Amino acid sequence: MNADPMVEEFFAEVNDKYYPQVIEGLDMLENGDIDPAIEILARPIHTIKGVSGFMAGFEPASSFTHKVEDFLKGLQSSSIARTPENVDLASRGVTAIFQVLEQIREQGTLDQEEADEILGLLKAAGSASPLERAPSSECVLLMPGEKFQTIRISCPRMHLEEHCAALEKQLERIKDDQNVVLDLEQALSFGSIAWECVAAHAGRLHIAATNMHSACRAVFAAWGFDKHIDLFPSLESYTKALADRLEKREA
Repeated sequence: MNADPMVEEFFAEVNDKYYPQVIEGLDMLENGDIDPAIEILARPIHTIKGVSGFMAGFEPASSFTHKVEDFLKGLQSSSIARTPENVDLASRGVTAIFQVLEQIREQGTLDQEEADEILGLLKAAGSASPLERAPSSECVLLMPGEKFQTIRISCPRMHLEEHCAALEKQLERIKDDQNVVLDLEQALSFGSIAWECVAAHAGRLHIAATNMHSACRAVFAAWGFDKHIDLFPSLESYTKALADRLEKREA
């Protein structure tokens, strides 16, 4: 394809910024750290999908990236089984995104046969016996209290849009300037989109999180949500800290 300033700028961004992030995510996938790996991969892949969709001739790369992104989301939510084969397939799909981009850049088109092979594998793996998910209404429970409101998360993985919608619904029920604590004892992972939902209410609510597992904590810290949400190891420690704060306020 002819050199285009927009295309060249895009590839410079891909090589300098996004590719190193993807390599880090793929290394984590290989080591079995699936949740933090997908969180790292999510942002560059989502950006590549969006930008390539606006560049003339690169629309097939955007479509391909979209399907790989959907597969990663399925792994993240456990609607696609986290077998070694599926994890390897996810890694292959992510790597192929960059191959597809380079093919279009150099040849003006992608290797359709190779792309179709990978997409066929992704589709087959994604439609094979999806794991059952808990209903959203049962995942997020608001428990009113005298001094603070507790939102208890019972989903093992909070990544899907319907989970975030349920979380948003409960947060909207809480009046301004209330103390709110997220009890994440049963949540094995908590995606960035869910944290963004919570952080959006931090300006009007005093929000804390407790009982956070390592995968939840990794996303929480990596995306900077600790600037908006306080973290406590347990409900007991949160309750004590809140009592001390209220006592000082009344003194």
